[in-house]
Amino acid sequence: MTEWMKNAYEIIKSGKDLDESWLKVLATEAGKEYEIGRGRWRRKMVTVLNFDDETYLLFWEEGLTEDCDDSFEEQPVRVDTKSEVKVIKFAINHYTDSTGREVFKEEVKLPE
Repeated sequence: MTEWMKNAYEIIKSGKDLDESWLKVLATEAGKEYEIGRGRWRRKMVTVLNFDDETYLLFWEEGLTEDCDDSFEEQPVRVDTKSEVKVIKFAINHYTDSTGREVFKEEVKLPE
């Protein structure tokens, strides 16, 4: 963990609020980002932050136009992590033209 991340983690653990500049860096550079919703002007995001043995989620919104800034309304929330392994079977249909060249590939989820 970088020194910057250690400082952010200490602020979070102390219960103090991070300002928008800290939140922006955490959201876009310090963890794994996932899109969880989309609107016309913004997309809802969550970033998973791992600090040593603790995991936090940071919910935020990304502006999709030059007139919409990113929005950070919430502080990181500590969460527990539980992993689950799930095997999902797919059939892959390959569509080829008369020369045998693949022109389209489709993945079809098979029933469990």
